[in-house]
Parts: sequence; structure tokens; C-alpha cells
Amino acid sequence: MTPAAESTRDQGGLRQPWSTLPWFTLLLAGAAVLIYLVAGPAPAGLLFDRAALANGEVWRLLTGHLVHSDPAHLAWNLAALVPLGALLELRAGCRGWRYSGLLAIGAFVVDAWLWWLEPDLALYCGLSGLLNSFFAALAISLWRETRHPAFLLALAGGLAKIAVEAANGAALLPTTTWSSVPGAHVAGMAAGLIFVWVVANDISVGRRITRSSNRMGRRVATWWSSQTSAKNAPERAFEITSPNDLVMTLRTAPDTASRYQRW
Repeated sequence: MTPAAESTRDQGGLRQPWSTLPWFTLLLAGAAVLIYLVAGPAPAGLLFDRAALANGEVWRLLTGHLVHSDPAHLAWNLAALVPLGALLELRAGCRGWRYSGLLAIGAFVVDAWLWWLEPDLALYCGLSGLLNSFFAALAISLWRETRHPAFLLALAGGLAKIAVEAANGAALLPTTTWSSVPGAHVAGMAAGLIFVWVVANDISVGRRITRSSNRMGRRVATWWSSQTSAKNAPERAFEITSPNDLVMTLRTAPDTASRYQRW
């Protein structure tokens, strides 16, 4: 099979053309664009609003990451989301529950940071925290696969960028209507690292459980076979129809003799 033909196959059969697209990333980007077109910049009902959250409006913990303050804010985040998300899906295999899990962990850690460690922050919006989760998860995943130091250097560069922004109180890239929140970026990176650790350990534990289950299954099968043989041995005694059969059985199976003596 040629490399081109082999690339069209997936596990279990032929890969459909649409499976080569980063669908989860496209859906996430489409949701951010749609919300901006419908609700406009920084919609009050969807922002991460500390006062509203305190009153029980918990949906803001999710929607706050999908709304943006202005067109530039949305454009910069989409420019980072599409390549990072596509690489996660198509190169690192982060799809389905893993992609959803990364989003969930990223949103949770960023929200927790903002709520408990940024008590003076009243409002927040944007995908930048989650994008740092994507960046960290992608860098570590590719480093684990290739062991190339460039991916660790890229991660270190991202951390250095956040440190400079925190020291200057402003983003290195062109500013938007709302100022950058470096703490959210730190939390996002931490979430990405947590996600990679959880997934790696989950796979490792799953493999150990599979191996242990296989060993246990073989032991149970062996034990059951021996028990079945032992239970069937007395039944075979009644199948002996002549003294010669009994003598031959006792000669060829000494352990069977003890069973006949007990009977």
C-alpha cells in the first residue's frame, strides 16, 4: 500500500474525507463567531461577572470564555485557536472526550483562578485562558512523542511571555479594548499540564488493568478447568463396565486410584 493510500485508512476501515477536518476546533470557533455576531461585543448576560456569579448565574463560568470584547480580541483568539486546535486533533489525537475534557479542565482551572486568586477582577471574557491550555497540552504531547527539546523550549517561551506581560501589566501583542489577564494564562497552562498528566496516567493505568485482567482470566480458566476435571472424574468411574477397564484405569492414573479408594 502506498503512503497516500495508507493515509486514507483509519482504524476499522476507510477514513472518510470529513474525518480529516478538526471538527471540534471548527465548532468551537464557529460558536465564538456566532455568539459575537448575535450578542455583540462583551454581552452583559454572558460575561464572567463576579457579582452575577455570586447570585447563582453559573452559566457564565462557560460562556465567559466564548465572548469577546471587540473584533480584534475575537480575531487574535481565532488566529491562535484554529492552528492549535487543529494540531491537537489531527496531530496529537486529542478528539472526542479528550478534547471535551481539555476544555472542561481548562475552563474549571481558569475560573477557579479568577474567582479565588483574582478577587479584584470583576469582569472577564475571551478564549485566551483556554488557548494556553491547548498550547501547553500540545507542546507536552508532542515532546512525549518525539522527545525533541524544541517543544519544551516553546513551552518555556510561553511562560516567559506571560511573565513579561504580568510585569508590564499589558499584553505583548496589540492591545484590545479590555486589558490582558496574565493570571488566566498561567491557569490555562497549568490546566493543560494537568490534562496531559491525567490522560497519560489514565492510559497507563488502563494498560495495567488490562494486563492484570488477562492474567486473572487465565488463572480463573485454569482453576475452573481443574475443578471441572476433578468433578467429572467420579462420573467416569461409573462408565467402567468390566474389571479389565478398572485395572487399566488404575495403572494409567495413580491419582485416580485414591479417588476409587475413597469411594
